[in-house]
Amino acid sequence: MTVKDNSRDGNVFGSFPAMSLLMTHAMSDYAQTCARQMREAQGEVWRFVTHRLEADASTLQSALACRSMTDLLQVQQDWAQQASTDYAGEAERVLDIAGRLSEATTAPLGTILKVVNGEAKPVPDLARKG
Repeated sequence: MTVKDNSRDGNVFGSFPAMSLLMTHAMSDYAQTCARQMREAQGEVWRFVTHRLEADASTLQSALACRSMTDLLQVQQDWAQQASTDYAGEAERVLDIAGRLSEATTAPLGTILKVVNGEAKPVPDLARKG
């Protein structure tokens, strides 16, 4: 990352209070977005773990009820197929959450970078409005 020197009278950030407030708002947006997305990701992981544990318990019950090796192999084959499908679906959901996190944090991080590079101009009186 390169910081441009857009100084006026030796002040790299122009109106420091306004720029500081702009940075604070951008960082707050970023932190809130990250926290929200991480809660979503955590909820998804727990949902999936619960689902798989229930599916595994059901498979064990089915395996215990088998009367032949053929039946047991069919239960195992069905379990492997369903687990494979479930894990592939979960990978898609986790990647979707990660993609949305990336998209949602791009704007606040872009604002921060613009502030640092002197490209973002503070709104007059922004520091006083808070």
